[in-house]
Amino acid sequence: MKIFDQMAYVQKVEDLIIAKLIYKSQQDLEDAFSIVKRQQAGLDMIYLSKIAELEGLEDQLNNFLAKIGIR
Repeated sequence: MKIFDQMAYVQKVEDLIIAKLIYKSQQDLEDAFSIVKRQQAGLDMIYLSKIAELEGLEDQLNNFLAKIGIR
């Protein structure tokens, strides 16, 4: 994406969720919860699961999603 004629990287929301699960402070988990609840219909769950697997966070992601009522 270009912003003011400069290329800028825009993080996918799924990548942000994974980052929040990696850092896992209370605020990060609250942020992840809010992101998932607001973006749930548009989330790429396949991509989210693949990235979680690559980062070794499959169980953490599944537990998180189950805790908030998505899985």
